[in-house]
Amino acid sequence: MLHKTMKRVVLLFMLSAAVFSCDENSTDPLDTSGDLLGDWELVSYTSNGNTSATIQGTNFTTTYTGKALNIDYILTFSENPNKAITENGSFDLQIMTSIGGNTDTTTQTINNIDSEANWTRDGNILSFTGNFGYFESNTQILDEDIDANPDYIIEELTSTSLILTTSVSDQITDLGIDYDFGITIRLEFTRI
Repeated sequence: MLHKTMKRVVLLFMLSAAVFSCDENSTDPLDTSGDLLGDWELVSYTSNGNTSATIQGTNFTTTYTGKALNIDYILTFSENPNKAITENGSFDLQIMTSIGGNTDTTTQTINNIDSEANWTRDGNILSFTGNFGYFESNTQILDEDIDANPDYIIEELTSTSLILTTSVSDQITDLGIDYDFGITIRLEFTRI
């Protein structure tokens, strides 16, 4: 049961938020001057994170990485009103989970990603409100207490490339156990 709960927590983090990491060693500023409006095809989705919990005095830590395969996902940005729309997107999410020295790889198909959200931009911070990234799944992914629309950092925005990163960390309680988690997600798009 713990393994199933941990898998659910891992999926929760990997799918509820798009979290991206930046290269902290780079001293060159990235170009973020491009125009956000238009159609963007998702070409890469990567994530990594960890979950920890103490159960009956024993600390359990799970680490995970994920990447999207077989991506069919177009995100359209429009203005007046500012909308971010995806219709019938899909991808396979491959997740490698490591817990107690044991590694497991699973793949879950995410279908029917339909969303329409409002967006705002303040410098290189992109924020969404509304239904951003909705998808159908047979697994419970979202916890009511998790913010499904974190702020995204625009790492790069040129005439042909958009790279977004975000991170989420929080604590949730499930079946009386407190779980601390953190996740980082990086999304790379190409203009079409």
